[in-house]
Amino acid sequence: MSYVHAPPMTLMQLWRLHRGECRAIGSIVADARAGTLPGIEPLESGFGFAVTNQRAALGAMTKAVTRPSTAINDTLTVKKSRLGWTLIKETE
Repeated sequence: MSYVHAPPMTLMQLWRLHRGECRAIGSIVADARAGTLPGIEPLESGFGFAVTNQRAALGAMTKAVTRPSTAINDTLTVKKSRLGWTLIKETE
């Protein structure tokens, strides 16, 4: 059996595949540089970022739209995923 070494997926590749559901790339790269983006680590070359955990990275890259609900102290957050829309109710 032979093995093939494949380079890791980069942050830009992951963003391009899911750009419709992700935040702007500028804010994502800023989070990656700060080290606050889970599932991402700097490449050995020092230029760019490698994806180590796609699910964690996508979860942090997904944009959330926050809208006030009809109740006074409630906030509804709508998140788009590959499977559809998710509505999250947050009470203060």
